[in-house]
Amino acid sequence: VPRLDCGSAHALIGCLQPLQLSRVYAALRQALPVALDAADDAHGLVLDAAHLLLPEGAHDRQRVAVVTLLLDCSAVLEQEPAAEHHARAAALAGAWPRFFRKLGATYNIGGAAGALTAAQALLGHGDAVEAALLVRAYDLDGHLPPAPLLSLLVSDPSRLRAAITFVADRTPLQLDLISALLARGDYALAARYMKRFGLARDAPVVMLQQVVCGLRRKRNAWLVREGHLDLVDGFYAAAAAALRHGA
Repeated sequence: VPRLDCGSAHALIGCLQPLQLSRVYAALRQALPVALDAADDAHGLVLDAAHLLLPEGAHDRQRVAVVTLLLDCSAVLEQEPAAEHHARAAALAGAWPRFFRKLGATYNIGGAAGALTAAQALLGHGDAVEAALLVRAYDLDGHLPPAPLLSLLVSDPSRLRAAITFVADRTPLQLDLISALLARGDYALAARYMKRFGLARDAPVVMLQQVVCGLRRKRNAWLVREGHLDLVDGFYAAAAAALRHGA
């Protein structure tokens, strides 16, 4: 970890921005809070840096990564935030709702009502991932129905990790996720997450049939082409027996 200059927001940014954060992130998570706490106003320094980085770099991955790092560190500072910091953080969250969750871990920026406003703004800008994380973090299911949000997540394979987090510990949504995976033909993923979620007892028999038949569809097609219909019949008999026993 390089020497961290916390004399000013500009100096701190100058230390962090050139770094390849993915390589030193863990080390910085330990070293940076210590360096920040040595400053007179650690929270003011974090918020100053975020204010400088975001207006011109909201779509710059490095700047966003630096802001994320700083906000993660702000949550473990020994210094307590003052009323001024809470107010500044609330203004920052209003301008940049994608950071509401990170800011809310440290500062009083509006609770569930503020999170709902931020989630709606995020959906309006197409950021379903961060909106979903806000819905989970602030228990907003009663205000933003989770099923449509899950559909947005599943529609893009790159959002699957967020979808898995979103449905954690919620069996109805887990079943919705499996249904969506089956609908797009991802039988292997459907089987993997059905096992991870422990859904063999809760899933409808039709869903279990889709998973089993989908996994074996290529082999069964080959058996049919080659005339081994007896083996196809044997497969379905075995699958039926397995379903009856919840396998």
